[in-house]
Amino acid sequence: MILKYVFFILFFLFNVEYNVAIEINALAYMFDTYSNLFSWQVDEFNEYAQKNSLNITVKIVLITPKDGSYDFSNHLDSLFSKKSDKYDLIYNTARVMSFHAHHYEDLKKYLPANYSNQFHPEVYNSCINKGRLIGLPASVDINVLYANTDLLNKYEKRIPKTWNELLETTKFILNEEKRLNNTDYTGFNGLFSEFL
Repeated sequence: MILKYVFFILFFLFNVEYNVAIEINALAYMFDTYSNLFSWQVDEFNEYAQKNSLNITVKIVLITPKDGSYDFSNHLDSLFSKKSDKYDLIYNTARVMSFHAHHYEDLKKYLPANYSNQFHPEVYNSCINKGRLIGLPASVDINVLYANTDLLNKYEKRIPKTWNELLETTKFILNEEKRLNNTDYTGFNGLFSEFL
């Protein structure tokens, strides 16, 4: 759903008349383990566009570490300095996006006021720079599990290997700690935007 908004925004930014075929060129830098993520999103959108006769096609160039010593940020610098119009859509991280913020359009004026409601505030806010919405969250690719080994050892539990184990272990330890009047712990939190 998120990506559909991005493509619709681009559609209207181009001020294209009805029935004119549009090709949106996208660029993404992705680590090998996630290289299918954006291809999948593009394929889903293209299928949606075809089913709904939108006459929009997205083509994506995926660059991965396999392509050699590639500095995506420098590549973007080069594109922006040349005022290149080669790409209409650029996937990047919040960190890289902030370096190039002055090149991006403020997307707030193209979206409904309640658009941000579909995101966790910290995820949405990671796309805001100086009050301007300079990108849209397409994915959150943080995949890390921090474990309090002191508590795991105290209760003779192992680091969870499945989501069910994570839930069971978390509930057990939190309940045991509450019985000891210790309510300072958070079981788990999937949003680590302070590390972005």
